[in-house]
Amino acid sequence: SSSATIALPPPAEANVKTTMRSLTTDEVSMERTKLLKALCHCLADPSSTWLTPEIIRQCTFEEDSMRDLISIMVSTRDELEAIAKAEAFIGTDDKDYNENFVVQEGISQIQTMVEAIVSMAEVGAGKEAAKNLRSSLTSELCSDGKIVVEHA
Repeated sequence: SSSATIALPPPAEANVKTTMRSLTTDEVSMERTKLLKALCHCLADPSSTWLTPEIIRQCTFEEDSMRDLISIMVSTRDELEAIAKAEAFIGTDDKDYNENFVVQEGISQIQTMVEAIVSMAEVGAGKEAAKNLRSSLTSELCSDGKIVVEHA
């Protein structure tokens, strides 16, 4: 069985070589499940995850952008649920099945989903809300969010 390798950022100490970690399709599937769970939690209880009372006091909301953000979050949740259901029917014994490709596409998809949501959150609610949302969505992903590209 093949697997893809992704580079994880080095620990906080300077001059430490980046470690390489192999992920399997099952692990990518688990990462999607973690993202789905985090996304559902952010939608169900924003005040305890990313849209805290402190953030609400600090920011000015852009109504249309917030509506777009919620729409993106809901459609991403629905897409992740559909992927989870479809994965049960994917056959790995198919001669055209390429696990490395599936893993790379899965990682890319997770990163793209998170980036789209976080970008819209920044437009709708500001940088601090977006930072909190990124943290809420990625804190459980592959070694504390390292599967997802962190932005300063």
